[in-house]
Amino acid sequence: MASILDELRDAEVIIYGSELGANLFEDDVALVAEYSYNEASVNQICRRHRIDVALIILDPRIASAATESCPVVYVDSLPFLWTHPSDVPVGVAAYLAQQTPLLPMSCWETLRTIDALQWTEGIVPCERDNEPSTVEPTADVLINLGGLLSVLQTSGDISYPHVVLPPLLEQLAERGFTSAMVTTSPAARNQVERAIGDRTPLDLTVQSLGHRDFGRALRSAQLVATSPGLTTILESGAARVPTVLLPPQNMSQIMNMAFVANLGGGDRCIDWPETVLEPKSVEHLRLKGEEVVVEHIYGAIDRAVAVPELFGELALRFGQALVAKPACPTSRLADLVGTGGAKQVAGVVRELATHY
Repeated sequence: MASILDELRDAEVIIYGSELGANLFEDDVALVAEYSYNEASVNQICRRHRIDVALIILDPRIASAATESCPVVYVDSLPFLWTHPSDVPVGVAAYLAQQTPLLPMSCWETLRTIDALQWTEGIVPCERDNEPSTVEPTADVLINLGGLLSVLQTSGDISYPHVVLPPLLEQLAERGFTSAMVTTSPAARNQVERAIGDRTPLDLTVQSLGHRDFGRALRSAQLVATSPGLTTILESGAARVPTVLLPPQNMSQIMNMAFVANLGGGDRCIDWPETVLEPKSVEHLRLKGEEVVVEHIYGAIDRAVAVPELFGELALRFGQALVAKPACPTSRLADLVGTGGAKQVAGVVRELATHY
């Protein structure tokens, strides 16, 4: 959303969403806070503020409801996930799906039901280095863990940083890196700091960055080690920054990593050992829906905390990935799907607003 709004700076924008999503925006973006986030209130918002066009990302229920009040542009950055008609909205004016190198057959039937389907290039932040930054990106390595929280886990203990960070930091230090910045959501920062502890082999900071500061930190890093979210993959690929992909946290990240691996970057992709997460079990559960798969993955990572030999196995995999070629395995995916999607989405929004 932030990348698209950068292309709509001449528009009057009302931001409405959940608390989980609010963390993604810059401090100078005001959010509507007087309503709860549900199907009824989205129409109250649209009518009260006389919205010309609603731009909604990955929330089919809210999108379907908002069509009662105004045209809806729906952005789907993960079209390869959906296996059931309830996964997609109905009645939207434009359904903009981000291009993907592979569309599994399990998705075809669902996507065929969408009348307004259009495909866009990758949606990544535009580069605006002339704007002020709130963070000085001086670390050798950018370690991006993503938000860590989701609609399925909004609080409580998070096992992923406890499993992944200690062996990763050890291997980075052994290969001569001296500093790192770990990025995650504000809600997860305390847990990440606890996972790191007082003893660390690197000069380390934990940050929660807006998308512009994150982009600057990414472009200035010698190395990006990232959880395999698609936007970060495309952004690192476009910037040609040396990158390794950390073990996945959900179904979309499993597929994102497979895209990169299939394009020749598999040696820089660090997957879970099968003793932690068995690929066939994940694929079997996929047809039962994303929530079932994510619960299975979260459970597997939670159990991995209690497996002491996993540290050595992950350390070995991290060490091998850090010296593997090509250094930037994500560039081929960025080149394949393109990076102009934010501008394309903004163009559709403007066109609909003009005719409304």
